[in-house]
Amino acid sequence: MIRNLVALYGVQIATFLLPLLTLPLLARNLGPTALGELAALQSLFATLGFLLEYGFNYSAARQVAIHREDRSRLTVILSDVLGAKVLLSLVFFTVSLGIYLFVPVFRAQGLLFWLGFLGGLAQGFNLFWFYQGIEKLSWSASVDVALKVGYTALVLILVRSPQDVVLVIGLQGLSSFLSLMINGVRARQFVDGVRWSLAGSLTALREGRSLFFFRAVTLFYTSANSAMLRLFAPAATVAQYSNAERLTNVGFSAFGPLMQVFYPRLSYQVHHNFTEAQRFFRRFLLIILMLSVSAAAVGYLLAPLAVNLLFGDQFAATVPLFRILLLNIPLMALSNLFGLQWMVPNGMQKPFNLIVTLAAMLNILSVLFIVPRYQAQGMAWGVVGCELVVTGLMIGSVLRSDSTPFGVPRSKRVKKSLDSTVQRKL
Repeated sequence: MIRNLVALYGVQIATFLLPLLTLPLLARNLGPTALGELAALQSLFATLGFLLEYGFNYSAARQVAIHREDRSRLTVILSDVLGAKVLLSLVFFTVSLGIYLFVPVFRAQGLLFWLGFLGGLAQGFNLFWFYQGIEKLSWSASVDVALKVGYTALVLILVRSPQDVVLVIGLQGLSSFLSLMINGVRARQFVDGVRWSLAGSLTALREGRSLFFFRAVTLFYTSANSAMLRLFAPAATVAQYSNAERLTNVGFSAFGPLMQVFYPRLSYQVHHNFTEAQRFFRRFLLIILMLSVSAAAVGYLLAPLAVNLLFGDQFAATVPLFRILLLNIPLMALSNLFGLQWMVPNGMQKPFNLIVTLAAMLNILSVLFIVPRYQAQGMAWGVVGCELVVTGLMIGSVLRSDSTPFGVPRSKRVKKSLDSTVQRKL
């Protein structure tokens, strides 16, 4: 687990800190308008990626974690998930084509749009969930880090003007494709080939549909914000908001690897040793609280300096947006911990999905009634408000549930009480 944690922190550094090396150059060489168009497309395809991910990053990773010692079972899981993704890619293309044809702000950037589509397609087939489940992330992490370093170097060398925005999104897609190819070859060491089966693919879709719903709704009120803001605001305003969102994600990355490493371990313990899972969760909660609050506090203090160094004076409006979004760091940490890390492994998908659905509805209302008037600040406060509702409801659901991580589960308390009553009567 420690090796996996170190590997994931390497990926996080590559994912969030390496782009910070390119952001000053992109902000100055592309300018607010081109940078805003790039951010809107990246947001769009990060959101549409849920069609390919389909919640497999959680549902399939959990199945792999449970059966990680069974090579034949791993073969079936990998084959079925990849077959399901092939079917989902048809939906991905259809939705993308519809957006291109009927949304003018995206149709105006045709080449950028379809390069983003290809990159999103490659990213959607990534095998991170498989390596996460078998707890062998060091190889996958090394590949991702190497490719991200190469992408960063090429961007620093090649991008010189707003017209070079095509290179940025093209190189990003190429990095995702190469990662898929290399990790796919490596995965053959743990399975007996890939055996395509329509029935198996449909089974994988059925098994993952509850978490697909969660991912679809969650991405709608998180990753889609820059794309939705572009419908009501100029590209330059989108760039200001997107920069704030990127910096917030860097803060969130401080504990992201912990979530990813502990998820398969906690899923395993819930099924095999519930008492140990409770202890593990409580220790994990303290770690996450300390990291998330510290990250938000440091980000708030350093916001003016960080924005000026990274983006320059023309992005000064990013500072207040960044400070608003920093409130999301501890909120997202807690909602992730109580939701994905505890409710899902304990079979609480129904209340879990109801909560994220409510959050999506609130986000739609904020986009319709707040964003047109207050634009970027309205979007920022709307996102924080949605996450606050999600966090409160998830904590409340877990505390009231039969499978609480604090104290004795309700079913055991009831059984113990009944046993005591029977003994007294006897």
